[in-house]
Amino acid sequence: MRDATLIITESNINDANEKLQSMENCPLEVLYRNLCWFFYELYLTKKRVLVLVLPSSLPRAHIINQIQRKLCALYGFNMIDMHKCYQQNALIEFYECYDRDHPLPFIMRSLGANIIAHLPSFRDSKDNVHFDKIPEFKVIAPNALEGSNTLKTYRLENSAFCEVAYRIPPHVRLKFPVSLVGYTPIAIHTWNCEEGRLFSIANGSCEGYVHYSQILFSNRQTTLSKESCGINTTLECNYTNAFCIDEESFVSYDCDDNAEHKETQFMIHCWFSYAQGVRKPIAPIKLGALYLCGILLAKGDVSFESVDFKHLANEQILLQEELSFDFLIPDVCILKEELLKFCKILESKECAQMQQNISALNAQLQATNAEFVKLQNAHNVLIQAANEEIKKAQSAYNMLLNEANTRISAQNHQINALKEEIQRLQDLRMQEDS
Repeated sequence: MRDATLIITESNINDANEKLQSMENCPLEVLYRNLCWFFYELYLTKKRVLVLVLPSSLPRAHIINQIQRKLCALYGFNMIDMHKCYQQNALIEFYECYDRDHPLPFIMRSLGANIIAHLPSFRDSKDNVHFDKIPEFKVIAPNALEGSNTLKTYRLENSAFCEVAYRIPPHVRLKFPVSLVGYTPIAIHTWNCEEGRLFSIANGSCEGYVHYSQILFSNRQTTLSKESCGINTTLECNYTNAFCIDEESFVSYDCDDNAEHKETQFMIHCWFSYAQGVRKPIAPIKLGALYLCGILLAKGDVSFESVDFKHLANEQILLQEELSFDFLIPDVCILKEELLKFCKILESKECAQMQQNISALNAQLQATNAEFVKLQNAHNVLIQAANEEIKKAQSAYNMLLNEANTRISAQNHQINALKEEIQRLQDLRMQEDS
């Protein structure tokens, strides 16, 4: 950042889409305080700053956008307010048809090219802006904690990031040194994995989101746990005022899930499967360890400023004309028209091809049906012939059976006659003997 010509920042989508979800329920006061800190730290760099406000249809995005507009006006930061531009031109629905959380790539490429082309035009920040409630910040790695010398480390990297993660197994407690007493955890940086194997989020996979771990902060007064998913992520702590490091403060893997203060991460619990057309939630998978990269700490005044958010939501915030760079936004109205024309042309071509395919399938179906009828008729003829043969055979069988019965009857008659003759002869012989 020391060599940067321009610092570009954007966070309104993540703040609105996740942190204000009912599951995370991050207080607006925390978001406001953290944004105030962030913008002031950007101001202290004495670099030119450009803030992007991306479009969002989420109602809760409005207050986040208002906070960022107010801070831009305070410090004299440059701004591209895409949300306002898209809202005025009824383009947000079109913008979100691709992906509600991520901009259309070809629009952002064009915007990036416009920003580069106008780098000399961006203004410096205001002079002599003071913010009194800024604490002392410190970022520590797990190896700064007592007992970390036994931890296994992993060098994790992908196409965008390279980090060192410390594996904290169950029942291992890392103690904050005395030098950190009085600090408050503001955010955690984790990259959870499986013994160095990264989880995938490519091609719609939710593996990196449903796999998660939990960090546990404990001191003499209370315990605070926070979930973190299986991708490289930095998460703000919501209950920062509830925890302050004392002489008996520890960091560990939360395997018991019974902390006094629990913070969930929306991204872990929002996935569904659609097997056989049935929508079922995908159960999160808790890992057997925590992979911690670092902790952001703050010492000093970390309290919340009293803000009338209802008033802020309706406030007309005026940014100096020379700080507004909305004109760099690509003409999305024209892009939309051209894209719709292209879609219609593509649709007509696809429809024509589909109609040809349907005609070919219909012809194939008719031929199959004709062949089926032919086979069915042949089958019926064979069945009829077989039935006739069966009838003939049955008739012949009956004739043979009747003839056999007649012969048997005649033979029985002869046998009976012979039996009677034998009896008569026996009777005569007995008379002669007597």
